[in-house]
Amino acid sequence: IFAKSAAPLSIRVALTAENGEEYGAHTFEVAGDYAKYECILPCCATDRTARLALSSASSAEVLLGFVSLFPTDTYMQRENGLRKPLVDRLLGLHPAFLRFPGGCS
Repeated sequence: IFAKSAAPLSIRVALTAENGEEYGAHTFEVAGDYAKYECILPCCATDRTARLALSSASSAEVLLGFVSLFPTDTYMQRENGLRKPLVDRLLGLHPAFLRFPGGCS
């Protein structure tokens, strides 16, 4: 995430089930201008309805500029890359090229 806050505060990021059970969580200490905060959330389950939840016990205002969630195991191990199953299916179609926002491969 990219976040900023005039007052120091904690933001908790968690992967949760629909019933609220947490699969993995991390807490960031945010203060000052926009900064990038990243972590790896270890997950102990496969859940297609899981959610990414952000929360804070503080009443201070926090601005989020960008929130993103990627798998750690991506196609060709690229940072912020595509999911392997998606690329495998696309490559199975034997396209002449693939076009994604940001470039071709």
